[in-house]
Amino acid sequence: MTRVIHFRKFDPPAAKPAQLAYLLFGKGAGLFLAYVITKPPDFDHILSVKALNHKFTDGELSQGTPIVFPGKTNAVSKRIRGVEPVMGQTTGTGGAAPETLQLQPGIKFYFEQDELAS
Repeated sequence: MTRVIHFRKFDPPAAKPAQLAYLLFGKGAGLFLAYVITKPPDFDHILSVKALNHKFTDGELSQGTPIVFPGKTNAVSKRIRGVEPVMGQTTGTGGAAPETLQLQPGIKFYFEQDELAS
């Protein structure tokens, strides 16, 4: 069964976010981050993560939870990588207050930047 977590049309005139942004999704302990592609030039990136200080409900994860990384500019060189924990922040959608998260990167499943170069 295929389940769509996030879908939107690209909007070429849209402004690219200043901060690095990903979408957190998954089920149970199986968590993943997918980079939020805005417009070319950009990159595509999917990796597994562990939430070290928060337990997400399947309901939160089923719609995807937007995560920004304060202090990290929205650039391919600043993408989430390595094994050291990183600090992210939920965007506080739906009236919820933003929450600081400690995420430990895991396996890189996909990374591509050439297809979105122009």
